Amino acid sequence: MDSAQQLRNAASWEDLVALIREYPDNDDWTPWKGLAMQFIQKAMDSGLNKYFRAGQSMSHLVFSTLDRHRLRDEPRVTITLRPDSEIQVAYGNSNRWFASPELEYTLSLEEGFSTFRRFLNQLWTATMSEPIPEELRGPINPLSAPVLPSSS
Repeated sequence: MDSAQQLRNAASWEDLVALIREYPDNDDWTPWKGLAMQFIQKAMDSGLNKYFRAGQSMSHLVFSTLDRHRLRDEPRVTITLRPDSEIQVAYGNSNRWFASPELEYTLSLEEGFSTFRRFLNQLWTATMSEPIPEELRGPINPLSAPVLPSSS
C-alpha cells in the first residue's frame, strides 16, 4: 500500500471522528459517542488508520480495505457499540442493517478490540495481494475469523 493510500485512509478516520462529534448530545447518543470515540482512538493509536478505511452506517462503524465509501457486497468489518459497554464485532460482505454477517461476536470492549484486530487481519488477507504489514500483526490468538474469498 502506497503512502498516498495511507493518507487517504487516515483522512477517512478523521472524517468519521468529525461526523461522530456532530451527533446529538442526548441520553441516546452521548454514551454511544463516548464509546465510539474511545474505540476509534484506540484503533488510531494502534496505527490501524493507515491501513483501513473507516466509515459509518448510522450507528455502525465500518472498516474496509477499499479506497471508497458506499460498500456493496465487498468484505468489511463492522462494529456495533452497545450501551452496556459491549461491542458486536462482525465480519462479512453485507450491510448489517439488511443481512446477517458471516461471523459475529458480542464481547466486552477490551475483548472486542482484540477480535476486531483479528478480523481486520483476515480482511487484509482476503482483499489485499500484499502480505499483512508487520505493524498490523499482533500476538497469535486462538480464535480466528474465516478468510472470505476476495471479489476479484
